[in-house]
Amino acid sequence: MSITPEQIDEYFAKLDWPYSKREPTLWDSGYVGDSYRVRFIVRLTDRWLYVNALLPVKVQAACRPNLFEHLLRLNYTLNGVKLYLDGDDDVTLSMEIQVADLTLDQFETALYAVCSNADRHFVELIRLATDPSAVSSQKPGGDASASPSTATPPDSSGVDWSSDGSDDATSA
Repeated sequence: MSITPEQIDEYFAKLDWPYSKREPTLWDSGYVGDSYRVRFIVRLTDRWLYVNALLPVKVQAACRPNLFEHLLRLNYTLNGVKLYLDGDDDVTLSMEIQVADLTLDQFETALYAVCSNADRHFVELIRLATDPSAVSSQKPGGDASASPSTATPPDSSGVDWSSDGSDDATSA
């Protein structure tokens, strides 16, 4: 049995997780982590549920080789989620899960997998995407002080956080 959009609404409500519904099968939500405030979307198709968090900066041309090597090495270490580069050169963290018999626990796991990994890795990814001199923590012999757990967030991530979406947010 495939899951319905109404069941996704119920799952958000049962988890007391704020969200806004942008389209019948597309939800917008967020998560405040220890080092990063994550915005993400949930998209439902006939067979798959996608939870995606977009890296909120454009990759600078001079940063591409270093960032791409970092993404490859980081993907090797990740379980359940993946980082990819889309057709617009945006970096996205994603988890895809089949919707046949999707349970609340699986839904919650997908949300937390994307949110916790974005919280853990996005600060370093932003730095690598915008600073050509940045050294990847994934590079052999890389700068240990640049590890995701100790990286300092930039002054501006390029995301407008002035509107938290609470005007149109739904929560249980």
